Amino acid sequence: MIEIISQDGIERWECAYKECKALCCEPPLITIGSIKRISDATGLKPEEFIHLSEDKPGLFRLKTREHDGKCRFLNNDYSCELHKIDKQPLFCRMLPFRFDGIAYGDEIILRLKAIEGCPGYGRGDSFDDNVKAEIEKWSARFVRELENYVRLKHEGLSFNKIFNKNWCQTER
Repeated sequence: MIEIISQDGIERWECAYKECKALCCEPPLITIGSIKRISDATGLKPEEFIHLSEDKPGLFRLKTREHDGKCRFLNNDYSCELHKIDKQPLFCRMLPFRFDGIAYGDEIILRLKAIEGCPGYGRGDSFDDNVKAEIEKWSARFVRELENYVRLKHEGLSFNKIFNKNWCQTER
């Protein structure tokens, strides 16, 4: 289940990453599915671009650029290497929303919150039901990947064994 907080008032949105100097590009938490897709597309080993310790159950953090703490895949012109090859992490696909927490119960509830201070609000395409459905799609995939990882870890599998399992879908 997905809960979007602070959606009201967003009628239009486009990414203005150059204007805000990639405000939202703090290294995101990512699922093992995102790690697999990035690794397959770039040829990088997971330890080259993530911290192997979990920030939260099933979630890993991308490494930062040394000079400014931004995401490792962010270029100096604020463009994203992963966006160019259509392999950005699921959290990044949910923009203009950011992960705001997870509640565990009968099902996982993923909370998303609109990014504050984004200069892209009021510009670009309408933030309509199609955009909301796309965010819901990526959010649901995120929850599935998280559930799969946690289940496999509870079965006693290591990160490497889980990473090499075929359950990870490698399409965008």
